[in-house]
Amino acid sequence: MGKGAQTVIALCKQISHPRLSVVCFDNYFTSIPLLKNLQDDIGLLSIGTVKSNRTSHCPLLDDKALSKIGRGAVDSKVLDDKIVCVKWVDSKVVTLASTYTGVGDQTSVMRWNKNGREEVSRPDIVKQYNSLMGGVDKFDMLTEIYRTMTRSKRWYIPLVGYMISMALVNSWLMYERDCLALQEKGATSSKKFRLDVFNALVASETRRGRPPANEPKAKKLIISPVAPRPVDAERRDNTDHWPGFGEKRQRCRNCQEGFSEVICLKCNMCLCFRKSKNCFVQFHRLP
Repeated sequence: MGKGAQTVIALCKQISHPRLSVVCFDNYFTSIPLLKNLQDDIGLLSIGTVKSNRTSHCPLLDDKALSKIGRGAVDSKVLDDKIVCVKWVDSKVVTLASTYTGVGDQTSVMRWNKNGREEVSRPDIVKQYNSLMGGVDKFDMLTEIYRTMTRSKRWYIPLVGYMISMALVNSWLMYERDCLALQEKGATSSKKFRLDVFNALVASETRRGRPPANEPKAKKLIISPVAPRPVDAERRDNTDHWPGFGEKRQRCRNCQEGFSEVICLKCNMCLCFRKSKNCFVQFHRLP
């Protein structure tokens, strides 16, 4: 086993309940000795796609012979009464190995061909692999779409860029999950979500807590009638939103009906701020 397999074993040893878990990996890591080691030494079931030269000479049909049968064709063999190797024809031949499942109960999936759509039988091992590996593939895709480009001779700079991309992708996926749970319509796209985060980060400097007593008073600001509306994350961060006075009365940017001289010194928005109508609080309040 190479360094990739040794890394997988080292990580899997940290799993608290290995006999109740299943791990999944792609063909970069999968090999027959790795699957056998995980089951014998750790008691961990596993599943993964495998390269044809890593099947320990398992006597499966070759790709050409299986492809002639057509889409949905399957061939499987069992090694050492523990590991199942399966070849399945989709748009191309896919080889998988597992100690968790095999061909099992086949299900039907729809596939496109030159004549339209057709039903193709799919073995259980492929179904389980897709369900377990789907989140990883989705993460990789979303990371590649808007990759944080960081070229540097310092080795840690690209690593920081990848960590930023990873945090943004995971945050957006959690945001989508919460919107679905709350049944909110019109969820922000991944691109818009990133732009909102960037705009919030490059906005005026935020400081926690009350301003010190010796800090000079903020100067009066003249608001612009076309001042951009701050992103939700910025206007609802509960930090440094202090009322000030503009030089003339402007239309309120919250209710669009009243007029006021009061502005938010951070958001640069004119807002009603009186006993009968407090748009200043409503504008900055969490939903």
